[in-house]
Amino acid sequence: MSNEDSDVKAEIEKLVKMQSAKILQNYPKVRAAYQNPYGLPELDTLRHEITEDDKRKLHECREVFRNAYGHADKEKTFGDTQAAAFALRVDGNAIINDSEGDLRLADFLPAQGLFQVRLAEQSATQYFLLIDSLARQIIRKLFPKACQAG
Repeated sequence: MSNEDSDVKAEIEKLVKMQSAKILQNYPKVRAAYQNPYGLPELDTLRHEITEDDKRKLHECREVFRNAYGHADKEKTFGDTQAAAFALRVDGNAIINDSEGDLRLADFLPAQGLFQVRLAEQSATQYFLLIDSLARQIIRKLFPKACQAG
């Protein structure tokens, strides 16, 4: 490593240490400011506008939709859902049906992607209508005059 490279590396390390010190110094202030259920102080007032029923619906959405897809959790996505399945084999020129039965989707990796797309197609409208409805209710509570005018 040349002297010039060493100098650049030393300068970068010095800048990183200075920035790290600033971040650590300000961390308690930042943490206190954002220590609420919504992450932003400006949104903390919304906490009082969301009913217990709204919270239950949002929690259900989080469990059913976001967590299942966002975390790729096959158990939450499919649960105990089963699909009819059969096994085929080829013997010479003949296709033979070896067995039939139900297959638990959460246990069948090759088809999970296909079934996940189908499930998303069926549930996306319901999910977005629920979120839209909750957002509109909260907006009406926060801005009643604006909603009456428009």
